[in-house]
Amino acid sequence: MSKMKEKILSLGRRECTAEIAEFLGNQDPREIAEEVRRSLSAGDGPAMLLYILQGLQTKVELERACLLVIKTAIKELAQSMAISASSMKTFVEELEMAVGKLNSESLADLTEVMIRLVEDINEMSGDETDVSWIQIFAGVIKEITEKEFITPKDTHVEISGAEYRTRIISTLCDVRWHPRTSIAMIIMFRDCKLSNQEIEEVFTKANTSLTRSSMKDIAPLFHQVLKMLKNSASCSGKLISTITQYFSSKLTIAERQSADSAPTMDSVELIESDHSAEEVQQAEGMVVYYITQAAKVGHPIAKEVSKLTRSFTSFPAAIMNPFSLFNCLAITSVKHLKEAILDGLKQSISKGYSMEDSRRACVWYRTQTPAIPDIASLFSLIISQSSKHGGWDLIGQGLVDLSFLLLDVQPPLGKMNRRTRSIHQLGAGVLTKVIKKHSSSVQIIIPRLMDRMVIKPKATQYTSALMQIIKDATTYFMEDGNGAVIAKLIEKINLLSYAGGRSTLNALIPLLKVNRTLRNPLILVLRKSLFSQNVQTRMVGVSGVYTLLKTFKISTSLISSQLSQSSGSLSQLSIDIHRGSTATNDALCAELLGVLKRCFSLQPEVKMIFYRDMITVISKNPELCEGFLDLLYLHALELFEGVNGNLMPDLDFDKTLVQRNGTWSISEPAGWFLHCLQTIVSKGQQLMDAGDCAVLDKLGSFLDRLCTKYGEADIQDLGFDPSDNYDRKSVEGKKRSCKVDILLNVYEALMEYLIDHGVDKHLNKTDLFLKLLHNHISLRNLLNTQKPRKTEKKGEKSKKFGAGEETIIEKDDAKEVQASKRPAADEKVEEFQMDQHAQSLRSMSVILQSVLENRSPEKQSSLSKLRDHDGFLAFLHASLTTLLDRSHNQLLISGDQGEHSELTFKHLLNITATLFRHSITSLEPVFDFLVPSSELVVTYVKVLMESFPRRKLVVIKSLAEMDSGKATEQNLNPVLVPCLNKIMKRISSLSEDLEKDDEADKKLISAVRLSSVLMKEINGEQPHEGYCEKLKKFGDQFTSEDPAVCKPIVELTFLANLRLQFSGSLCPRTARQLHCIYGDLDTTREVEMSKNLGFLSEETAEMVLPILIEHMDSSIEYADQAITWLKTLVGLPSPMVNMASTELAVTEHIAKMVSPSMELVNTALPVGPMSTLCLKFLTKLYRILGNLANYFFLRTRYCKSSVTASKLDKLVKMVGTQLSPNVYCLITFIQKKYKEQDDEAKAARAKKNKILDPNIARAKVLRETKEIPNLIFHIENFEKNIAKVGKRINQKFEFRLPTSRDFRIRLTEDHMKELNDEDTDEDSDEESGAEDEEEGGRHQSSASQSQVAVLSLSNRPQDASTAHGDEPAAKKSKLSAKLSKMKENRTQRS
Repeated sequence: MSKMKEKILSLGRRECTAEIAEFLGNQDPREIAEEVRRSLSAGDGPAMLLYILQGLQTKVELERACLLVIKTAIKELAQSMAISASSMKTFVEELEMAVGKLNSESLADLTEVMIRLVEDINEMSGDETDVSWIQIFAGVIKEITEKEFITPKDTHVEISGAEYRTRIISTLCDVRWHPRTSIAMIIMFRDCKLSNQEIEEVFTKANTSLTRSSMKDIAPLFHQVLKMLKNSASCSGKLISTITQYFSSKLTIAERQSADSAPTMDSVELIESDHSAEEVQQAEGMVVYYITQAAKVGHPIAKEVSKLTRSFTSFPAAIMNPFSLFNCLAITSVKHLKEAILDGLKQSISKGYSMEDSRRACVWYRTQTPAIPDIASLFSLIISQSSKHGGWDLIGQGLVDLSFLLLDVQPPLGKMNRRTRSIHQLGAGVLTKVIKKHSSSVQIIIPRLMDRMVIKPKATQYTSALMQIIKDATTYFMEDGNGAVIAKLIEKINLLSYAGGRSTLNALIPLLKVNRTLRNPLILVLRKSLFSQNVQTRMVGVSGVYTLLKTFKISTSLISSQLSQSSGSLSQLSIDIHRGSTATNDALCAELLGVLKRCFSLQPEVKMIFYRDMITVISKNPELCEGFLDLLYLHALELFEGVNGNLMPDLDFDKTLVQRNGTWSISEPAGWFLHCLQTIVSKGQQLMDAGDCAVLDKLGSFLDRLCTKYGEADIQDLGFDPSDNYDRKSVEGKKRSCKVDILLNVYEALMEYLIDHGVDKHLNKTDLFLKLLHNHISLRNLLNTQKPRKTEKKGEKSKKFGAGEETIIEKDDAKEVQASKRPAADEKVEEFQMDQHAQSLRSMSVILQSVLENRSPEKQSSLSKLRDHDGFLAFLHASLTTLLDRSHNQLLISGDQGEHSELTFKHLLNITATLFRHSITSLEPVFDFLVPSSELVVTYVKVLMESFPRRKLVVIKSLAEMDSGKATEQNLNPVLVPCLNKIMKRISSLSEDLEKDDEADKKLISAVRLSSVLMKEINGEQPHEGYCEKLKKFGDQFTSEDPAVCKPIVELTFLANLRLQFSGSLCPRTARQLHCIYGDLDTTREVEMSKNLGFLSEETAEMVLPILIEHMDSSIEYADQAITWLKTLVGLPSPMVNMASTELAVTEHIAKMVSPSMELVNTALPVGPMSTLCLKFLTKLYRILGNLANYFFLRTRYCKSSVTASKLDKLVKMVGTQLSPNVYCLITFIQKKYKEQDDEAKAARAKKNKILDPNIARAKVLRETKEIPNLIFHIENFEKNIAKVGKRINQKFEFRLPTSRDFRIRLTEDHMKELNDEDTDEDSDEESGAEDEEEGGRHQSSASQSQVAVLSLSNRPQDASTAHGDEPAAKKSKLSAKLSKMKENRTQRS
């Protein structure tokens, strides 16, 4: 230790500051500074520095020595790596105190030194160097700010301390910040209490540092920047954008998925060398935590996140990235922001699916709009990341709440579509993933789901979600005490509707299999349900019993012996359950079969469920067949006479009908019972040998005799006479018609029995089948044939119920009818409506395939009889149609329930594949059934695609008859394109046979429609070579003048043009040819002949025009969608989008629709629906043009060259000079034609001395011209918006003055000059945008107010020189008053 150091420490410890000052005054300042430098790395360094600074600051003459010591100490702190962190902190505090006592000159000198040190940091080696000394700068800047004047060393010009402060901050921001420096600099600036302007300057620099920061530094740097911006909303928004782009660039979604799926791999190799996937996700979690904590204390960044979430609802790709989604979900933990964030996320997700639908539907939109990442995968990544690296406590509740918001989305008009279905699947999928990560969440999710199922019984998405959750997360329901939640769910099943209860019971099957204790509470609930007074609840009870029977399979078929001992009420089983004992499967099924006997005495609605679902139970648990046969046998004995023995059995109709409140209704659907019976018997005959089951043998004999009885007898033998009354309005007629309905079902069930027993092989059964069919047709004719009117002298007219015809009936019968219409006052009766066609898809699939495709020689005799029969093919067609409608309606209610819908899907698919092969590829078709099969296959494919959206690959693979190969549910093209090529080959063949085959047109129509249905499933982003070329070639070669044939072909052509391969010439060519066909508005002008589209002629023009306009309408609609999301990016550009390129594409696309529009507005269109359709399209076109102009008004605020670069000026010139003037000519033409029609109608009425009601006349005029005011409003709105754009960029757009403008205020040149003087730039961009929105909201009322004026338009030329002379005096006085008032306002402001 040197003597100087020893002396100073000795004096300092004795607090002899004056002696220290005296001692240091006699020393060389350089030696003092050197002693300080050597002491800093020693243990007594802080004390040494403190004592020296205290001594030097007691005398003014020691200022220079003090400055030298401070500079030396700071340099050593900046360069030395031997100083500990604790000592560094002490040194910084001591130096900050010392800086506060320096004068202006010393402060300026010290500032220059410290700036050079900051500049030299980049040259220093080692990341371990402590840079916390930069904090001293905060004290320097504070002291400089308080100085009135100071002289910087670089300029030697005296300036104020505030000015020098500004220069220092700017200089520091100009210096390149080392990553180690950035955090220290932000901390230092935070202590400087920066102004808003200074914050923006520092943030700009910090923002740049953030983008270059390493992964280990990003979180602390972000945290310090976040603290600095606690009062700056604008910079907070930019900070969110920067950090989002940072993380998106460091780790793509594909890399996240790879790292998540392969956690054992070296993530450094997966991504980059400077960071791993785990490091990125950990940093994200820390940043999100900082943002959330800041949001809880009111930091403006929370509102900025909420604002961005709402702003990007039109462009969800901006927030559909892992970090943004994670961040938004985390902020939902802040109570006052939760609702806004969740609503914004819901809208973004919904818009994302809508945009994906639009991308699939339009090839142009697909090329301009960036794809949305798979949203379900994003949520999976976030849930996985939050579980591994933290953050789950922030997002867990938000995920659950968002999922239920998604499930609550209702389809538009109540019809399910792809977007809504995807939203529901996402909500259910997220809930499933939440439960998988945290099984205790079952106790939150399931009760909320059940409440919605009870409150909204028609909303199937909740039961579908429950089914998906239980199926994918079955084992998690067995953890953390979740059994009590499931028990409560089971208790509420009887509160559900039948559809909801059945779906819930199906959902519970996986739980029932793994947790047998759940069946006890379920059995008790089902028992209560079966004894409930509510029909829906009883139906749920039956479905629940069947669910248990399907789930708990038995090992033997001896259950029938136990059945006879069963009480039929589940009472003994219930007692055993209460006692805690466990029943075996056999005992359980025996009791359940016993309780089902009660179903025979319940309402017919319950019986229908009982009969239909029994077949499914047998397919799942075939050992129950014998027990069910015993049940059915006992009921057959009650309904039919002669079940046993050799006598011919007969149905007792008295046991199938009931009379209530003076009307008859069906109490026993005997035909459906017979359908169930014959199906179970057929199944039993497959499972058991003859003689093994006596009941089976009896029932088989009974069905054979029943077929013979009803086949040999005619309808008169059965008690039905064509002359009888079958009018359902009368009591007796209703009774007879109910009997016929039952008997029709009986015949249908018996025919199905014969189908299952060799109708296609044995001639005797074929003949019997055709006899049954003959009687079925005769019975059907009894109901379909209208009874001839009776002419009686005494009678009264009574209008036919449900129809517009009048029939004459007897007075007594009329009274009877009226009485039957009035139910009892104390009872509200809903009549049971029994389904027709008591047949199954399975049997129809079997007989259809045999008749259409079976070519086995031993079966041709029977099959030929069936094919040649007049009514069989018609019956087959009707049955297939009815069964499809029934299945479709059921699927609309329940949806695709996976394995529970497997049988329906299987049989529908088999029928569809058979119909497809027969109508498209078969070389030996049944010619009489070609037209029906061609029509049916279209309907069946539509239903399969709509009802089973997750099985499309299976459907297409079955039609194409090839392996799926590389095809997936997302890309069906590998199997879909070959399938479409087969159809196109068939279409070409049929088009060649149009003149040879009278029915070729119907076949061609169906084939083209089938192609349209399947073409919508093509993935336009994947290869689909060949099909478009074949379709284009066919369209160019096809020629026909039949509108019915041309319509589907034209629709297919335009659909392919929109979805797959857009051609800008199709619409202009079509419009030009229509112009040629209809002629020009100016009859003196000749239209150039155009005949290049074979499907377009005078006969088909009226059919083609609506299709053309619809196509153009769709095209501009997608352009409008692009404009909408472009508006979102005006102030917040995204790296995902090239704005200039997209703007150019939008204007060019609209221009391609303006071109055919110019042809249409010059065409002498037929007034009426065609002209109205054209006016509606023009209205929409101008509305979108106005929207485009409004967008560019906002865009030119940031980029004035965008108008020229996007060619908007050329589009405006085209519209203003060529389209708009001719639109007004078209309006005049339409009004003239309407007037001519009115004059002709008036003359015709005058000849007949008739007078038209004025109200009717007024309504007619308004109806015919209601589109004109809307069109004019949007034209003017477009012109106004584009004028604002021109004013902003100082460019004048060219417009040609129209001819019919009497409804507008006409201004003289003087008026215009005065108004132009008043024009200022006071209106802000935001106000202009708001004004446009208000204008759009008010345009309906404005248009309505101008209707009367528009109706009186005259075809007078209008220009500035003549307009003023014709102007009314009242209008001129009002205008002058308005101008005078504007002058006064201007004078007052000046």
